[in-house]
Amino acid sequence: MASKLAQLKSKACQAKKFVATHGTSYYKHLLEQNKQFIQEPATVEKCNELSKKLLYTRLASNMIMAYRLGMNWTQINTYMRYRKYHNDDCYGWW
Repeated sequence: MASKLAQLKSKACQAKKFVATHGTSYYKHLLEQNKQFIQEPATVEKCNELSKKLLYTRLASNMIMAYRLGMNWTQINTYMRYRKYHNDDCYGWW
């Protein structure tokens, strides 16, 4: 067990070093690759629009899952109550 723990610790250390050296370039590459999805300039109106789209997407997903799994409507109502009182949430897009 101790040898497995040492191996795991060694692998974690190697992964940490790899991310430390290559993480920034990978992040920049992802930003460049996904530039088409970034909204410029970021405005409150655009943020609200994206927030509503996200709400409707999650609501539809929850309703489909509730139907498929036979879940009751209390979970969907809980989510709707959450959105009602947290409507000022703004999702940042970097």
